[in-house]
Order: sequence, then structure tokens, then C-alpha cells
Amino acid sequence: MSKYYAYNLPADLTKSLEPLSFEPEAVDIQAQPSSRSEAKNQGPVCSTCQLALESDGIRDHYKSDYHRFNVKRRIRGDAPLSEDQFNQLDLDNESISGSDSDSDDLAPRLNSTKLDSEDNEADDAVDHRLAVLKGLPYLLFTCPDLEDKCIAMYKSLFQPEIIENPKEALPVLKSAANGHSVILMIGGGHFSGAVISHTTQNQKPTATNPYAHLNILAHKTFHRYTTRRKQGGSQSASDNAHGKANSAGSSLRRYNEMALQQEIRQLLAEWTQWINSAHSIYIRASGHSNRGILMNYDGAPITSKDARVRGLPFTTRRATANEVKRAWVELTKVVTVDKPAPPKAPKQTQKETDSKKDKEKKVAAEKAKVPTVEEKHTTELTALIKKSRAPRLIAYYKANVLDPEFRFVPDSTYANTPNGLFYASSQGAHHIVTTMLMSLGADPTVTNAAGRHPYEVASDRATKDAFQLARASLGEEKWNWDAAKVGPPLTKDEIKERDAEEARKLNESRQAELKRLEKLEEKKKVDRTIYKHGEGRKLASSITTTLGQDSGTRGLSEEAKAKLERERRARAAEARMKKLQGK
Repeated sequence: MSKYYAYNLPADLTKSLEPLSFEPEAVDIQAQPSSRSEAKNQGPVCSTCQLALESDGIRDHYKSDYHRFNVKRRIRGDAPLSEDQFNQLDLDNESISGSDSDSDDLAPRLNSTKLDSEDNEADDAVDHRLAVLKGLPYLLFTCPDLEDKCIAMYKSLFQPEIIENPKEALPVLKSAANGHSVILMIGGGHFSGAVISHTTQNQKPTATNPYAHLNILAHKTFHRYTTRRKQGGSQSASDNAHGKANSAGSSLRRYNEMALQQEIRQLLAEWTQWINSAHSIYIRASGHSNRGILMNYDGAPITSKDARVRGLPFTTRRATANEVKRAWVELTKVVTVDKPAPPKAPKQTQKETDSKKDKEKKVAAEKAKVPTVEEKHTTELTALIKKSRAPRLIAYYKANVLDPEFRFVPDSTYANTPNGLFYASSQGAHHIVTTMLMSLGADPTVTNAAGRHPYEVASDRATKDAFQLARASLGEEKWNWDAAKVGPPLTKDEIKERDAEEARKLNESRQAELKRLEKLEEKKKVDRTIYKHGEGRKLASSITTTLGQDSGTRGLSEEAKAKLERERRARAAEARMKKLQGK
């Protein structure tokens, strides 16, 4: 892959470069002899125009309006016009070249071929082929010396209007050969900037100094501790997202952010003359705060509206002096690459087109679908039940004259909870269950798709109590409560007594459990003491009888018993001493 420098392209190469474009390739240069003898004598023939060509006029013919006009006719499937027929058409160059302008006299003169609409289709095909080029970060140029290759250079070297007109790109590079550009990088507390001349030095890059040929007019690098290690993001961004931290590290990072901003802006003020005369300004700054340090502040020499300001079209590493140089080398590198194959415009059959239209109509119909009245009622009722809005629920049923057994829709969604009573019971909304039974007169004997009753889908005890309270209040004659599987009737006093009795039993069981645990803990303490100190030993029976321990200590106080015990121990000690002396 050959490499060139954008601001110093060889003169012979520059003259031969042409912008790469994908035009409808309906043109073939081939001999069409009627026989072998004719093939030897016949020259090049344009198969589109069915016209013999001179060797030195091939390129001019394919660039002519006449050939382009026949290409569009061939796309439509029409026969080509001869040069005389074409010259008789009173059309201006713009219309012949594929303009979208309308003309009332055009259709009759082309035998009702609907040129305008077909031209648009042909232009769409061209636009489809050009889409690949528009999506690339490069401008591509062809050269006669390069058959299957083309020259590529980054679009960021040029202003937008030049990119739209690639023929002007090469003259722009030539005119800026003696200029300079500015590159600024900032991120993670690192800043590096340089003013680089477009003219290179007469030094060859080496392994130790690969950027020796660059002519650096000015450069500067700053670094401040502004981001927490392994966490990323500036301290100001963290403060905005999570609130202001009060640690020593956060305070240091805030101070460094302000100091780095001040240093950078002071440097940009010193470089104002370089910036104002720069051909291009390249900025790599991730995040709004970093871009705000470099641009659009009061007295800033760089503004985002400046057409010279562009980004770098490739990934860069940490902002250092070497990275700025590497970015410049990469940006201004012109290489030869393989020529991309022209993409083919997608063709849709009539069946595919109809299928696509039907699908779009179906989607549009679904979007425009207005919910039915039943669906609106279902949405409102379920929302009120979930929020336990009993008064508003009653008012909604009455205002819309809805039956308490109004069935929710769609049935597939509410198969297990087909009406308000079912839905409230399954949600555990016992207040709504009472409201439905007592105020709205809902029927508890209705079943769902699974054959279950509202009482059976109740999610908690309070909801079941609501059914049993309603049974006691409404009476046995109101509904067949047994068929609805509702439990025996209960009054509020009975529920209170039941709850109180259950609370008493629960308290007793808790107390019993506490006593059991206390005894167990006491036993564990005794076992730990025995394990640590042993069970101890008793005195001999003869000593006990001699000292009269059993008879002499009865009826004595604790103090007297202690005194007597000391005397006994003293006598026993004397007896042991005498025994030892007698040996």
C-alpha cells in the first residue's frame, strides 16, 4: 500500500486523479460484428447508443448528454435514439442530464415516455450507488495508472462544501501547502496541543523518532489529576450526577479541573495568532465540559461555528505529544486502496412491493386503531380497583350505567378475572370487594373460565373476611353463598374475637418458647462450667462422720456453717501432719 503526504502529492499524480463515482454501468465497449470478417474491420461500438466510435473519441462520447440520455432510455427498456433524433429534441442541457424539472411539452415529444418520473428512478439508482461513498470517511480518486486501485484521503482535510464537490479538493490541498494546522486533544486530565506546518523537514523518520520529518511550530502538554482511578469521568460530572462529595480527593480533583482549564485557556490566548491563521483546527474532546474548555467561552479564539473546526475521524489514545504527532501523520496520509465494487440498486418485485405496502397499511391501521368503549371501561375500572378508589368506582359504574357483572375485554387477558369482583378479589383489594358486594350488588356466584368463584381467587385472609362479612350483612337469602364457596358468615365482633384469640394463643406460644429457650440456655451454661472446671470431689465418709458434718450443721446460719467448716479443715490438716510425723 503506497503512502503519500496530502500536502505534497506528486505533480504527475495530481494531474491524473479524478473523483471516483458510481454511475449506472449500462455501457459496454465491445465489438458487435455481424460476421468474423466484419469483426476484423469494425472499431469500438457503444452498445447503448448502437453507434460506432473513433478510438480517440470514446471518452468524450461517454461523457456526452446524448449517451447519458440513451442510458436512461435503456434503463426504462426503451430503444435508443439516433443522434439526429436526439438533436431534434428541443431540451436544454440540464433537463437532458437528468433534471427533476417538469415540462408540459416534453412528454409528447418523447412519445409519452414519462421522462421525468423515469429520470427520477434513474437518479435514485445513481444515489444508491453513491451512498457507499457518502458513508466512507475518505474521498476516493481514480487514476489511469491504477487499474483496480484508487487514491484515498480523509474528508476531514476539507470543508463540507469541498466534500460535496471533490474536484476542488486537490487544488485546495495545493493552495494550503505552505500553511499550518492546529491539533488539540483533551481527556481524563490530559491535554496536548500542537501547531504543525504543512511543509515537512528534510529529515527521515527513524525507529526511535518516527516523526522527525514533522515541522512542529509550537506544542504544549498539560496533565492534572482530575479523574478517580479506575472509575473514569471528571469530578464535576460526578458531582452533577451524584451530588457534591466532601472527601479530600474530590476537593483536589475540583481544584485541578479549574487549574487545568485556566492553563489551557491561557495557552490558547498565547496561540491566538497561530489559530487565526490556521488552515484547519482539529479537536478531540470527549464530553460537553471538555469541549467547553476549548471553545465558545468568553473571548475564546475558537468557536464551534468556525468551518475550520473538525474532529478526528479515527480513534486516538491518551492526549500526549507523541499522540498528536501520530494523529497528524494518520490524518495527512494518502494511500492507495482497492477500488470498491459498485453496489447494485436493490430490485423489488411487484409481489414484494405489494407485500410491503400491505404491511405498512396494517401498521398504520394498528396505530390509528381507536379503543372500543368496552376497552375504555376496562382500563378505567382496573385502574380504580388497583388504587382502591371505592367512591370513584361507584360513581363510574353509575355514571356509565354499567352492570356490576360488566365483563372486561379482551377475554383472553381477563379469562381468570372477568369482572370487577373477580379482579378486586385477586388483587387483595378487600375494601373494593366490600364495595362491590354491599354497594353495587355484585354476584359472588359468577364463575370464570376455570370454573372458580370470586371467593376462591382471593389472595389473602382479609379479602375472604370481606366476603364472609357481606354474607352476614346481606343474609342467606341474597345469594347462594354455599354455591359461591363462601365461608360461614362472620360479624365484625366475631372477627375481632377470633383475631384476639389467635393473638392470645400466639402470645402464649411465644412465652412458652421463650421459657424453653431460657432453660436451654441455663443448661448450656452449666454444661460449659462442668466442661471447663469438672464436677468436683466429695470428702471421705469417715471424715464426714468424725467431724459430725451431718448432725452438727443442722440449724446453723450460713456464717456459723462457714466458721465450722474452717475449723474442720484445720483439724483435718493437723491430723494429716501428725500422721506424716509418725512415719
